[in-house]
Amino acid sequence: MALILALTFTALGQEQTASPQEVQLKRGQFLALELLAPLDSGHAQVGDVVFLKLFFPLEVDGITILPVGWQIHGRVTSVTRAGRRCRRGKVVWVVDPIITSDGRTISIRTQETKRRAGNRAVRFAKGAALVPVVVLLSPFILSLWIGTRDESGCHGAIGEDEHLPAGAIFSAEISRDIVLPMPR
Repeated sequence: MALILALTFTALGQEQTASPQEVQLKRGQFLALELLAPLDSGHAQVGDVVFLKLFFPLEVDGITILPVGWQIHGRVTSVTRAGRRCRRGKVVWVVDPIITSDGRTISIRTQETKRRAGNRAVRFAKGAALVPVVVLLSPFILSLWIGTRDESGCHGAIGEDEHLPAGAIFSAEISRDIVLPMPR
């Protein structure tokens, strides 16, 4: 009888330890990312890898999910070179999903990505509201533009390249809720 009870309690104890506890990462949870290598619109190419690391640990309820320095990658999606008429250079990049040590994927987005997505709808709404005003004012705008037009455009100056130095900090956030097993 004692042997049966001992085996039963042992089996119950193994079942409880086999079911992992879980933590939930919430959409919108803040991350700080540090750029490890400089980016600049004069040299970057579409597809280049962007090397980043976590500036602060990713924690949930005091439990560290990913430590400071966890490597994260991104990629350059668009590059605009500086050009005539003071056109500024621009590097656009996105952050790849974070892969945890157990192979789970955490989708994140930078504030820049979030802002661009939100700005599309705002720009469309503003543009639609301004159409009647622009149509009414177009003769005046056209005459002002012709009268003040500078053929050399910004006196022939070349714009500046965008420089993002190594060590620059960017904010990001978890893009969707995800349940992860408790780290060991």
